[in-house]
Amino acid sequence: MNLNRRACGILGEVADDYCPGIDEYCTDQGTAYVLDLGVNRDYPIEAGIRVAEACMGSLASVEVDGNKISVDVPKKPAIATMSCQMAGWFMSVNGMQALGSGPANILAKSLNSIVKEVGYLEKSDKACLIFETDHLPSQETCEEILGKMNATELYLAAFRCKSNVGLINVMARIVEVGVFRLHSLGYDINLVEKAKGECLMPELDDRILFNW
Repeated sequence: MNLNRRACGILGEVADDYCPGIDEYCTDQGTAYVLDLGVNRDYPIEAGIRVAEACMGSLASVEVDGNKISVDVPKKPAIATMSCQMAGWFMSVNGMQALGSGPANILAKSLNSIVKEVGYLEKSDKACLIFETDHLPSQETCEEILGKMNATELYLAAFRCKSNVGLINVMARIVEVGVFRLHSLGYDINLVEKAKGECLMPELDDRILFNW
């Protein structure tokens, strides 16, 4: 399937439509392309939808209707959610903890236990990482990430959790939460053939009230 290549293609489309300025870092470990999709400025909901789909390795579709978000994973939901969407990278950026997810999880040199359990692996020169952070990662951070994965090109989408892209990516985890709950109960999540989920997004007043 090569989910990383497909997800990187989605980020390329997002960059063309919304983010013409990309930071490129050439390091001893490879090349990193950093997309600012919500750190220093905000972007429309549509950008968040595409980033959420990239985060699930292109295996899911995300729709927003008013204040409701729907996620449809027609096949391989364990791979889409547990292998890709679930946060698997914990890095320090400017002294602050940052969370990384996306299909880059399955290219890590040290795989987490759930990725091993799901069992889907792939080889790819390109890696797609979705990064929740208040600061854009530096060249040093990108080099550190590349050193921990089996890829030579890193495509990294960075955004604040409180941005539009961040909001969509949090809400789009509705299926991930369900699959993880099944896993916690001891169910073989590889037996789940398809999954759907929907939830309400917080209204603007709620986001202000709770400092989202």
